[in-house]
Amino acid sequence: GGSAGGRPVLQRIAWETVEACRGKAAASAASPATPAEASTGRGDLVAVAFAALDLKEDGRLDAAEMAAFAKFMDFDWGAEAWAREFETLCGEVGVATDDGVDLENFRRLVDEGNHNALMSTDLTDDELRELAVVCRQASPGQGGPTPRDGLGDAPSGSPDRVVIVPGNGDGSVWDANWYGWLATELQRRGVTVGMHDMPDPIYAREKKWLPFIEEQLAGGRELLPRTIVVGHSSGAAAAMRLAEKRKLGGMVLVAAYTSDLDDPTERKSGYFNRPWQWESQRENCGFIVQFASTDDPFLPIEEQREVRDGLAPTVQYLEFDGRSHFFHAPFWELLDVLRQ
Repeated sequence: GGSAGGRPVLQRIAWETVEACRGKAAASAASPATPAEASTGRGDLVAVAFAALDLKEDGRLDAAEMAAFAKFMDFDWGAEAWAREFETLCGEVGVATDDGVDLENFRRLVDEGNHNALMSTDLTDDELRELAVVCRQASPGQGGPTPRDGLGDAPSGSPDRVVIVPGNGDGSVWDANWYGWLATELQRRGVTVGMHDMPDPIYAREKKWLPFIEEQLAGGRELLPRTIVVGHSSGAAAAMRLAEKRKLGGMVLVAAYTSDLDDPTERKSGYFNRPWQWESQRENCGFIVQFASTDDPFLPIEEQREVRDGLAPTVQYLEFDGRSHFFHAPFWELLDVLRQ
């Protein structure tokens, strides 16, 4: 795995948000759609922004929730002015202020703008992404554990720490991909995180990485059963080999694969010189989640699905379109998996 910056299309969150806001949660549970089936267009971006504003998760935005949108749009003229402005916006879309703004009416405001309010409401795609990120960072619970943050108040013996194993490559792990972002989000929730620049960063050799993960990142073999190991790319290969030998609280694989892909650097790592022990991995992990993308420029989707098949039926497999090699932060879907 290398380093890159940018923003992903938050497909999984968007799909779940659209389903919830349309009152189809029951139907989704009976026949859930995969993230790859979700649209990746503007509609999903609107749904993600709406979900970030909808703190009460009731499918409607009241004046207090819409105030975050107003702040984002630089409308900061005081409570009385905002009360009048919110009433005007509700009138614009034909709803009562007590009812609030639902997803479809929010979509009208950000897609079409408005004619009567003082503040502008139309947003570009990039502005929708930024709004979602800003609201998530400012929402209650971002500064510490909440009842929904499962790791922060884990029962005794349950996983209560996360180790992040990066892909191979030079440079600071904290500045690469989504690693530093995820570590920060977890630490804000009171979760112990093990992450550090790795030894032998280019070749990621198993004989150096596995002891480092166990002793330095996890804090010792005795803590591994309470540790969730998150591995990306070469880090995913390391996590799988570790799970063949040790009990883990859980394992999350991002861009995992099964062979050296005829690459000399991958071959030197040592992970691919023998068969994978899928049964041992399944038995040793409290849970397994795998993220894959059909357009990964380095890993054929067939290789990623081979990992899925080897870890079935234990693995929860999440396949996306358009996520490349999962370079970018924020990575909300991964954070949500860890919180659950």
